[in-house]
Amino acid sequence: MDISKIVVDFSYVKKTEVLYDLTLTFDRKELSQEFNACIMQFAHANPIRGFRKGDHLVRHFQRTKGLQILRYIVHTQLERYKILNEYVEAENLFKMYAYAYPEVDMALLKSSKMEIYAVTYGTIDTDIEFPMHYHIEVEASDIDRELHTMRVHHGKNEEVETSSLSDMKEGEFLVFSLEETPTSENGKSAQTNALRYWDVKEGRRKDVFDRQEKGKIISLGVDDLDLDQMEDSGLKQLMDGVEGEKDFSIQKISKQTLAHLNESFFEKALPPKGDVAEGDKSAGLNYTTDLDGVRKYIEETLAKRYGFESDQFFTSRVFEQFLEKNNPQFPEEYLETSYRQYLQNASAGEGKSTKISQDDYDKELTQSYKHESILNALGIHISEEDVRQETLNSIKSFMPETANLTEEQLDQYGQMLQTKSMLTQKRLQESIMSSFKPLATETVTKKAFDQKVSNHSTKK
Repeated sequence: MDISKIVVDFSYVKKTEVLYDLTLTFDRKELSQEFNACIMQFAHANPIRGFRKGDHLVRHFQRTKGLQILRYIVHTQLERYKILNEYVEAENLFKMYAYAYPEVDMALLKSSKMEIYAVTYGTIDTDIEFPMHYHIEVEASDIDRELHTMRVHHGKNEEVETSSLSDMKEGEFLVFSLEETPTSENGKSAQTNALRYWDVKEGRRKDVFDRQEKGKIISLGVDDLDLDQMEDSGLKQLMDGVEGEKDFSIQKISKQTLAHLNESFFEKALPPKGDVAEGDKSAGLNYTTDLDGVRKYIEETLAKRYGFESDQFFTSRVFEQFLEKNNPQFPEEYLETSYRQYLQNASAGEGKSTKISQDDYDKELTQSYKHESILNALGIHISEEDVRQETLNSIKSFMPETANLTEEQLDQYGQMLQTKSMLTQKRLQESIMSSFKPLATETVTKKAFDQKVSNHSTKK
């Protein structure tokens, strides 16, 4: 069975549990014809002063560019490493993780054979201790907070020159855009952060907001602020654990007015009638156009969001156990060959490129091998067509004219790698949640859950 126009067959020998030695057989006549045609094209496109067009120029490029052109032919005929992998899978020979060429040399034109190291996935032990799964309950305060955010979003926002608390009416509040002033320690100012009126604890220096102007300096201490209530995480991080006070310059003062709780707001807050969300055939239909309907919608939305976050946390801890328990060894023969190929490709690239050491290269490849072996053990395979279609669907959602983009054009949008990562995470979560049932579930508040996530991250 022909693998490509030039590579007509191959045989393989299993050397270890994960390493195969493949021998590719080339059609010598086809390979020579392709090589000579490429040399002729190159000579025609790159005339050299002092060389007449013809055999002398061709022989010159055979000596100086022959090896580079032969490598190009081999890589092109295997279509950038795709055809051989597809052939191995179609013949159900073994599951291919990756393969690497040894150094391609001019002897290939005469021998017509080339050896390749191929690696299959490592064996993974999936017998682990299951972590706790959390059911995050939706509290009334969570709904209140989300409702408030909606009212802010649909309300009015205007910049003012001077703040005046005495002029504030019900439903109005101030937002200060602050910038940390430079100190001898930090040398530079921090990015702008938002401080809202309710971020200051009840009964603590509310006057800090009154009669202020753009450009003035205000001092804030951590005891003045309600860090749990604070929405701007950047400002919260700046103040968390601070002893004494920090000075901030006021970049902007805004007066925001909450949207009124009326029918106009309720219609904006609820999904449109008949707007069917994925997996929810009743979206936009089960909610009355009033405050109760909005609160019910918020509660159900938060329940779904909290459920996803909990499943995601469970998935990550299961995967961490897989990583800790398994350490499939990557064959040294492959690492050496692959690193030589990496150096060859890096040297052939345009411009200056920073080459990593073999130790760093080996660590990066071995870690990737461990991850991919675990995904393989869980039955998770993301094909290039999956990535392409998902990327195309994502782009088409806001650019309908992109229906017929090629893979190269899709790459220009910089989404292919991001899409593959997203798809992998999605399928990993689906696989783990369907295959590995938690032994116990604990009901917690959102605040308690976030603390558990934070504590777990700190331990790592």
